[in-house]
Amino acid sequence: MDAEKRKAKGAELAGVAFAAGISAVPVFGGPASVVLTYLANIPIQERTDSILNGFQRDIELLFERTAGLEPDVLHTEEFMAALFRAARSAQETASDEKRKLLRNALLNGYIKHEATGERDHFLAITARYEPGHVVILDCIRELMRGRDRLLNAATSVIADRLGDKGKGIPIYSHLQDLVNDGLVSEQADREVREEQRTDKFGRPNPRSMVRETLYHGISPRGEAFLAFVADPLAEDDVATEGAAEPRS
Repeated sequence: MDAEKRKAKGAELAGVAFAAGISAVPVFGGPASVVLTYLANIPIQERTDSILNGFQRDIELLFERTAGLEPDVLHTEEFMAALFRAARSAQETASDEKRKLLRNALLNGYIKHEATGERDHFLAITARYEPGHVVILDCIRELMRGRDRLLNAATSVIADRLGDKGKGIPIYSHLQDLVNDGLVSEQADREVREEQRTDKFGRPNPRSMVRETLYHGISPRGEAFLAFVADPLAEDDVATEGAAEPRS
């Protein structure tokens, strides 16, 4: 199937899917609906339509640019469920960058079938994360290139590398999220030291102190996640490099 036929078929099926999807995506319900009687001029539905129409345009473009895609995927339960999740999360953010990440996750995971085994979990992570999470994860990947050891004092190293780009990003808390989700590996090096002290009578009272140093690096799962949220419509796709070796 040539590019024009792929685009036409993708556009046809995308139009059917999105025509049904636009009215089905929840906006408000329950007591919150009362608010709309007083704020009827807020363009809630228009915003929803804009988000879904944007997804539709990008899906058509993906089919136009990519050979071997199956347009029938747009009729599957898995795609429709992912579409609603992505659209709902896109409604809940004011960030254009996060909406783009959600779009990328939808295109990569449910049309190109990237990270198939973890795509639902990765989509949930994308919905939960802020764009700063991805910035930090990508920064760690960059820092690990050419290294054979994990990063020490990662928070400070990341802040130095990001510079002005990192302003406003809570690096420490985002790093902990990445560790908890298995996208960043963390290793602890514990050293026991004897600290010489005396009690109130001047008698020796040594204590054992444990000093812990944490090392961080991007995990294979983190590499897969970055590929999952990478822009599939970018003109110049850069192949993801392998994860760094563990600290020796």
